[in-house]
Order: sequence, then C-alpha cells, then structure tokens
Amino acid sequence: MKISVKHIVGNRFLVNILGEFGCKNYKVNLTDDYWKIITNSEIKREDLIIKSFKFLLKREKIELIMQDFDIEIITKYFPEYEKEIKS
Repeated sequence: MKISVKHIVGNRFLVNILGEFGCKNYKVNLTDDYWKIITNSEIKREDLIIKSFKFLLKREKIELIMQDFDIEIITKYFPEYEKEIKS
C-alpha cells in the first residue's frame, strides 16, 4: 500500500492511497496549531498525515475512513492516537 500526500492550500491536504483495492482519495485539514501540539514541529505536516493514515488503517477498513475530515477528530474515535503518534 502506498500513501502520498499533497498540500492543496492553507490547511488542506489531498491524501492518495494506492493498494490492492485500487486508489482512494481523501481530503484532510491540519491546522498549524494542532501540528505543533502533536509533533513539536519536529516532522513535516505531510509525514504526520501519512502516520495518521497508517494509524487509522491498522484500526479500521479503508472504506470506513471519512473522505474529508480534520486530523484532530481522530482522537475523538481513538483516544490513544496522540500518544501513539508522539512516540
């Protein structure tokens, strides 16, 4: 499975996942404030988004991932998200 991320504009990113299922596209928002909180500005935004999708794909089927969402919402569904991403 290959995950790629492209910055669109502002806080918007396009995520493309290519695998046995074909190709799936997602749009995500990642604010500067949340990026700084979760990464201490130590990794690129695109890398955080890739890590976030890998986290999600370990926990649910690709078809269940929302097509357009704010990265911050992951914590609502998976409280362990921030802790795991920070480690």
